Amino acid sequence: MMNNYKVRTYFFFMLFTITTTNLFCQQDTTDTDYSVDTMIIAQDSSIQKKWNYKFNYSGLINQASFSNWVSGGQGFFAFENCINLNLDFENKNWTFINTYSQTYGMTWIQDDKFRKAQDNIEFHSKLMKKVKKNISTILFLDLFTQVSPSVINDQNIRISNFFSPAFITEGLAFEYIVDSINLGIVFSPIAAKHTIVLDPLVDGTQFGLETNNGVYHKIGLYFSFQLNKTIMERTQLTTNLFLFSNYLNFGKIDIRWNNLVSITANKWLTINLNTYLIYNQDVLFSVYDEINGVQQIIDNERKIQFSQSIGIGVNFNSK
Repeated sequence: MMNNYKVRTYFFFMLFTITTTNLFCQQDTTDTDYSVDTMIIAQDSSIQKKWNYKFNYSGLINQASFSNWVSGGQGFFAFENCINLNLDFENKNWTFINTYSQTYGMTWIQDDKFRKAQDNIEFHSKLMKKVKKNISTILFLDLFTQVSPSVINDQNIRISNFFSPAFITEGLAFEYIVDSINLGIVFSPIAAKHTIVLDPLVDGTQFGLETNNGVYHKIGLYFSFQLNKTIMERTQLTTNLFLFSNYLNFGKIDIRWNNLVSITANKWLTINLNTYLIYNQDVLFSVYDEINGVQQIIDNERKIQFSQSIGIGVNFNSK
């Protein structure tokens, strides 16, 4: 089952890449008589105008140590790395937008070992065809996963790994854009959501699968709200809200809501406040209780996942 799914996935991406490349790279050659050198220069100039990219890196380090400290305290060391990459293409009424973001951080506390603190990968892709001034039809794909394995503290139970789970949502939608406030609203009456668990050591039933690993598919209603706005001088607010409701369990909504307030101190330093809220109907959390001196799972329940971080980071930008 997994091998067939991989083959279909690879085939889809190859076909998608070839199709969009041919679509965007077509040139009108009617009544044209250019030399080879002139054509190459013209093509290079066209590429430079239509492709846009932006790269941002920010790093955060926090450290403390204590020696003969009367009031007590534990030394610690923590780091966090954030990468954001944007790659866009425009050709008349067509736009191809790709964004990739990755956050990874670890924490070490004295007399303990390094533990993972932050671990997120997000990839968003949209192929847009403008039909009116502020309205476009789009093909979209959203991907959420993590980089490295996580285990329950003091237990050798793996709860996640790369693409275990991974959540992919794709479909055909309409997008309404308000350029003045950098607002985009996407609505899809029919979208597909896939939950993937590749690692056999991760319990896929905790993410809605019927078996330990594999792929779980569902069809439903999709809505997203994305805003990027300057709220005051040198202060940027970015909010991304993703909603999905399975038609077979309509009314029960999966939620992903990320907010980032970024304050630019100068060219190199930025203060970031980030919150992330997730609620997924398929994700179950084990409830443990001590039975005969042993911690055992007695039930499963759904919970709201929430994370918050604040820090001062060093930035590197390229575009």
